[in-house]
Amino acid sequence: ETTVLGKDMMSNYWYCYALIIIVFMVIILYGVMVATSVTQEKSNRTIELLVTSADTNSLFFGKVLAGTSAALLQVGIIFAVILGSYKINRDSWGGLFDKIFNIPSDVLITFAFFGLGGLLFYVFIYGAMGALVSKTEDINKSAGSVQFVIMIVYFIGLSQLNNVDGILMKVLSFLPISSYSAMFARVAMGDVATWEVVISAIILYISVIGMGVLGGKIFRNSTLRYGNPIKLSGAVKELRHKK
Repeated sequence: ETTVLGKDMMSNYWYCYALIIIVFMVIILYGVMVATSVTQEKSNRTIELLVTSADTNSLFFGKVLAGTSAALLQVGIIFAVILGSYKINRDSWGGLFDKIFNIPSDVLITFAFFGLGGLLFYVFIYGAMGALVSKTEDINKSAGSVQFVIMIVYFIGLSQLNNVDGILMKVLSFLPISSYSAMFARVAMGDVATWEVVISAIILYISVIGMGVLGGKIFRNSTLRYGNPIKLSGAVKELRHKK
Protein backbone atom coordinates (compact mmCIF):
# COMPACT_ATOMS: atom_id res chain seq x y z
CA GLU A 1 0.00 0.00 0.00
CA THR A 2 1.40 3.39 -1.04
CA THR A 3 0.69 6.52 1.02
CA VAL A 4 1.31 9.91 -0.59
CA LEU A 5 2.59 12.30 2.08
CA GLY A 6 2.82 15.39 -0.13
CA LYS A 7 1.31 16.16 -3.52
CA ASP A 8 0.71 13.29 -5.90
CA MET A 9 2.34 14.71 -9.02
CA MET A 10 1.37 11.77 -11.20
CA SER A 11 -2.33 12.13 -10.36
CA ASN A 12 -2.25 15.93 -10.58
CA TYR A 13 -0.41 15.94 -13.90
CA TRP A 14 -3.43 15.05 -16.01
CA TYR A 15 -5.84 17.68 -14.78
CA CYS A 16 -3.08 20.32 -14.94
CA TYR A 17 -2.44 19.29 -18.53
CA ALA A 18 -6.17 19.52 -19.32
CA LEU A 19 -6.65 22.90 -17.59
CA ILE A 20 -3.70 24.46 -19.43
CA ILE A 21 -5.16 23.34 -22.74
CA ILE A 22 -8.60 24.67 -21.79
CA VAL A 23 -7.41 28.13 -20.74
CA PHE A 24 -5.24 28.33 -23.87
CA MET A 25 -8.20 27.51 -26.13
CA VAL A 26 -10.51 29.95 -24.32
CA ILE A 27 -8.03 32.84 -24.64
CA ILE A 28 -7.49 32.22 -28.35
CA LEU A 29 -11.17 31.65 -29.16
CA TYR A 30 -12.68 34.59 -27.29
CA GLY A 31 -9.74 36.91 -27.92
CA VAL A 32 -10.15 36.50 -31.67
CA MET A 33 -13.92 36.88 -31.24
CA VAL A 34 -13.51 40.28 -29.56
CA ALA A 35 -10.92 41.43 -32.12
CA THR A 36 -13.22 40.38 -34.97
CA SER A 37 -16.15 42.22 -33.42
CA VAL A 38 -14.13 45.43 -33.14
CA THR A 39 -12.87 45.14 -36.73
CA GLN A 40 -16.33 44.37 -38.15
CA GLU A 41 -17.81 47.52 -36.62
CA LYS A 42 -14.92 49.50 -38.04
CA SER A 43 -15.25 47.82 -41.46
CA ASN A 44 -18.98 48.49 -41.87
CA ARG A 45 -18.69 52.01 -40.38
CA THR A 46 -21.00 51.15 -37.47
CA ILE A 47 -18.36 52.50 -35.11
CA GLU A 48 -18.90 56.00 -36.53
CA LEU A 49 -22.44 55.98 -35.14
CA LEU A 50 -21.43 54.41 -31.83
CA VAL A 51 -18.69 56.91 -30.99
CA THR A 52 -21.13 59.80 -31.37
CA SER A 53 -23.38 58.47 -28.61
CA ALA A 54 -20.99 56.60 -26.30
CA ASP A 55 -17.55 57.08 -24.81
CA THR A 56 -14.85 55.07 -26.59
CA ASN A 57 -13.57 53.64 -23.31
CA SER A 58 -17.09 52.42 -22.52
CA LEU A 59 -17.28 50.76 -25.94
CA PHE A 60 -13.89 49.12 -25.56
CA PHE A 61 -14.35 47.88 -22.00
CA GLY A 62 -17.90 46.80 -22.83
CA LYS A 63 -16.68 44.58 -25.65
CA VAL A 64 -13.92 43.05 -23.55
CA LEU A 65 -16.13 42.42 -20.52
CA ALA A 66 -18.92 41.05 -22.71
CA GLY A 67 -16.52 38.62 -24.38
CA THR A 68 -15.09 37.59 -21.01
CA SER A 69 -18.56 37.08 -19.54
CA ALA A 70 -19.56 34.94 -22.52
CA ALA A 71 -16.42 32.85 -22.08
CA LEU A 72 -17.05 32.31 -18.36
CA LEU A 73 -20.72 31.45 -18.89
CA GLN A 74 -20.22 29.06 -21.78
CA VAL A 75 -17.16 27.31 -20.34
CA GLY A 76 -18.86 27.11 -16.93
CA ILE A 77 -21.92 25.43 -18.44
CA ILE A 78 -19.77 22.96 -20.36
CA PHE A 79 -17.77 22.16 -17.22
CA ALA A 80 -20.92 21.66 -15.15
CA VAL A 81 -22.50 19.37 -17.76
CA ILE A 82 -19.35 17.25 -18.18
CA LEU A 83 -18.70 16.97 -14.44
CA GLY A 84 -22.36 16.28 -13.61
CA SER A 85 -22.65 13.64 -16.33
CA TYR A 86 -19.51 11.91 -15.12
CA LYS A 87 -20.66 11.92 -11.50
CA ILE A 88 -23.97 10.34 -12.50
CA ASN A 89 -22.34 7.70 -14.70
CA ARG A 90 -19.16 7.21 -12.68
CA ASP A 91 -19.86 3.56 -11.87
CA SER A 92 -20.44 2.78 -15.54
CA TRP A 93 -17.02 4.24 -16.34
CA GLY A 94 -15.43 2.40 -13.43
CA GLY A 95 -13.89 5.61 -12.08
CA LEU A 96 -11.71 5.86 -15.17
CA PHE A 97 -11.45 9.68 -15.08
CA ASP A 98 -11.25 10.19 -11.31
CA LYS A 99 -7.69 11.50 -11.62
CA ILE A 100 -8.88 14.25 -13.97
CA PHE A 101 -12.09 15.31 -12.19
CA ASN A 102 -10.97 15.01 -8.55
CA ILE A 103 -9.38 18.47 -8.50
CA PRO A 104 -8.55 19.97 -5.06
CA SER A 105 -10.47 23.12 -4.17
CA ASP A 106 -7.31 25.25 -3.76
CA VAL A 107 -6.22 24.37 -7.30
CA LEU A 108 -9.67 25.17 -8.70
CA ILE A 109 -9.73 28.55 -6.93
CA THR A 110 -6.22 29.37 -8.17
CA PHE A 111 -7.14 28.27 -11.69
CA ALA A 112 -10.30 30.40 -11.70
CA PHE A 113 -8.57 33.48 -10.29
CA PHE A 114 -5.48 33.37 -12.52
CA GLY A 115 -7.41 32.07 -15.53
CA LEU A 116 -9.76 35.07 -15.34
CA GLY A 117 -6.81 37.45 -15.06
CA GLY A 118 -5.03 35.87 -18.02
CA LEU A 119 -8.20 35.94 -20.10
CA LEU A 120 -8.80 39.64 -19.38
CA PHE A 121 -5.15 40.49 -20.03
CA TYR A 122 -5.12 38.93 -23.49
CA VAL A 123 -8.65 39.93 -24.49
CA PHE A 124 -7.72 43.57 -23.83
CA ILE A 125 -4.75 43.07 -26.15
CA TYR A 126 -6.90 41.42 -28.81
CA GLY A 127 -9.45 44.24 -28.61
CA ALA A 128 -6.73 46.81 -29.21
CA MET A 129 -5.31 44.74 -32.08
CA GLY A 130 -8.75 44.64 -33.71
CA ALA A 131 -8.88 48.44 -33.76
CA LEU A 132 -5.62 48.62 -35.71
CA VAL A 133 -7.08 47.08 -38.88
CA SER A 134 -10.03 47.97 -41.10
CA LYS A 135 -10.74 44.54 -42.59
CA THR A 136 -11.40 41.24 -40.82
CA GLU A 137 -8.97 39.44 -43.11
CA ASP A 138 -6.16 41.60 -41.70
CA ILE A 139 -6.72 40.49 -38.10
CA ASN A 140 -4.15 37.71 -38.36
CA LYS A 141 -1.54 40.25 -39.42
CA SER A 142 -2.33 42.45 -36.45
CA ALA A 143 -2.77 39.77 -33.80
CA GLY A 144 -0.19 37.32 -35.12
CA SER A 145 2.50 38.41 -32.66
CA VAL A 146 0.08 38.03 -29.74
CA GLN A 147 -0.85 34.51 -30.81
CA PHE A 148 2.84 33.71 -31.19
CA VAL A 149 3.49 34.72 -27.56
CA ILE A 150 0.49 32.70 -26.35
CA MET A 151 1.69 29.62 -28.27
CA ILE A 152 5.21 29.89 -26.82
CA VAL A 153 3.85 30.20 -23.27
CA TYR A 154 1.51 27.27 -23.92
CA PHE A 155 4.22 24.89 -25.13
CA ILE A 156 6.71 25.93 -22.44
CA GLY A 157 4.05 25.44 -19.76
CA LEU A 158 3.24 21.92 -20.95
CA SER A 159 6.90 20.97 -21.32
CA GLN A 160 7.69 22.12 -17.76
CA LEU A 161 4.91 20.24 -15.96
CA ASN A 162 7.46 17.63 -14.91
CA ASN A 163 9.65 20.34 -13.38
CA VAL A 164 7.25 22.87 -11.84
CA ASP A 165 9.74 23.80 -9.12
CA GLY A 166 12.41 24.70 -11.66
CA ILE A 167 13.72 28.22 -12.23
CA LEU A 168 11.95 28.61 -15.57
CA MET A 169 8.52 27.74 -14.17
CA LYS A 170 9.05 30.03 -11.19
CA VAL A 171 9.87 32.93 -13.49
CA LEU A 172 6.84 32.19 -15.69
CA SER A 173 4.56 32.16 -12.65
CA PHE A 174 5.32 35.85 -12.00
CA LEU A 175 5.05 37.13 -15.58
CA PRO A 176 1.55 38.35 -16.56
CA ILE A 177 1.87 36.73 -19.99
CA SER A 178 2.23 33.27 -18.43
CA SER A 179 1.22 33.32 -14.74
CA TYR A 180 -2.37 32.39 -15.65
CA SER A 181 -1.18 28.82 -16.32
CA ALA A 182 2.17 28.54 -14.57
CA MET A 183 1.01 29.55 -11.09
CA PHE A 184 -1.87 27.11 -10.73
CA ALA A 185 0.40 24.34 -12.07
CA ARG A 186 2.87 25.15 -9.29
CA VAL A 187 0.05 25.18 -6.72
CA ALA A 188 -1.16 21.79 -7.93
CA MET A 189 2.13 20.00 -8.38
CA GLY A 190 4.91 21.97 -6.77
CA ASP A 191 6.01 23.76 -3.64
CA VAL A 192 4.80 27.36 -3.65
CA ALA A 193 4.46 29.78 -0.73
CA THR A 194 1.34 31.85 -0.15
CA TRP A 195 3.25 35.12 -0.58
CA GLU A 196 4.34 34.00 -4.05
CA VAL A 197 0.72 33.43 -5.10
CA VAL A 198 -0.31 36.82 -3.69
CA ILE A 199 2.51 38.74 -5.40
CA SER A 200 1.89 36.96 -8.70
CA ALA A 201 -1.84 37.80 -8.49
CA ILE A 202 -1.09 41.47 -7.75
CA ILE A 203 1.31 41.68 -10.72
CA LEU A 204 -1.23 40.00 -13.00
CA TYR A 205 -4.18 42.21 -12.12
CA ILE A 206 -2.13 45.42 -12.15
CA SER A 207 -1.03 44.38 -15.64
CA VAL A 208 -4.68 43.75 -16.58
CA ILE A 209 -5.61 47.28 -15.50
CA GLY A 210 -2.62 48.76 -17.31
CA MET A 211 -3.40 46.81 -20.47
CA GLY A 212 -7.02 47.92 -20.27
CA VAL A 213 -6.01 51.59 -20.06
CA LEU A 214 -3.47 51.23 -22.87
CA GLY A 215 -5.91 49.25 -25.02
CA GLY A 216 -8.60 51.88 -24.51
CA LYS A 217 -6.26 54.63 -25.70
CA ILE A 218 -5.22 52.62 -28.76
CA PHE A 219 -8.88 51.91 -29.51
CA ARG A 220 -9.77 55.60 -29.26
CA ASN A 221 -6.94 56.75 -31.52
CA SER A 222 -7.24 54.00 -34.12
CA THR A 223 -10.90 53.12 -34.40
CA LEU A 224 -11.75 55.88 -36.93
CA ARG A 225 -8.62 55.46 -39.00
CA TYR A 226 -9.15 53.45 -42.16
CA GLY A 227 -6.89 52.09 -44.86
CA ASN A 228 -3.75 50.05 -44.30
CA PRO A 229 -3.27 48.22 -40.97
CA ILE A 230 -1.71 50.35 -38.26
CA LYS A 231 1.42 48.95 -36.67
CA LEU A 232 1.34 48.55 -32.91
CA SER A 233 4.67 50.35 -32.57
CA GLY A 234 3.27 53.29 -34.53
CA ALA A 235 0.14 53.41 -32.38
CA VAL A 236 2.22 53.45 -29.19
CA LYS A 237 4.49 56.20 -30.58
CA GLU A 238 1.43 58.35 -31.31
CA LEU A 239 0.27 57.94 -27.73
CA ARG A 240 3.66 59.11 -26.50
CA HIS A 241 3.61 62.18 -28.75
CA LYS A 242 0.14 63.14 -27.54
CA LYS A 243 1.36 63.10 -23.96
